[in-house]
Amino acid sequence: MSFDIFYMSSHFASEYTEQRNKVSGEVQSVRQNLPLTSAEISAVQELIQTARVKSNEEVSCDYLGFPDGGYAELYASDINFGFMLVIRSGFSPNLLNFLYRLLEDGNLLLCFPSEDLVMVGAKESSFDEAPEGMPPKVVCNSPEELGMILADDLDAWKRYRDHVVGE
Repeated sequence: MSFDIFYMSSHFASEYTEQRNKVSGEVQSVRQNLPLTSAEISAVQELIQTARVKSNEEVSCDYLGFPDGGYAELYASDINFGFMLVIRSGFSPNLLNFLYRLLEDGNLLLCFPSEDLVMVGAKESSFDEAPEGMPPKVVCNSPEELGMILADDLDAWKRYRDHVVGE
């Protein structure tokens, strides 16, 4: 079983640009996601470096391990705009601390597939540049709170999976 988490920059352009929806083909006005600042990139890279066990350059993956058994795979071709984490071990305290520090130190937003899509940030100011129409925002104040948010949706995901496979 795995649980996917997506991190993205909290910075957005102030101007709207026309962009074709890749699924519907419809032209939409959107505010483009902007890259992290150099300080945010440094903070994220430092966090990744401290947890990195191994890298696989072929698939742009870093394998992250934590002393309490937490484990994740980080996929990114360019962390300037965001990246994906695949959690395969459950949410250990050290892993939750790492996930929260990414939000806080990197000024990132987090989302994950769930029944009720939300955007999670570590501070209210993380949403200052967010465009209208984004999923509802949730300000998370600690690794423990993040664990509760993710656990609720992990349970919902398991119910959905069990329904689909007929269990």
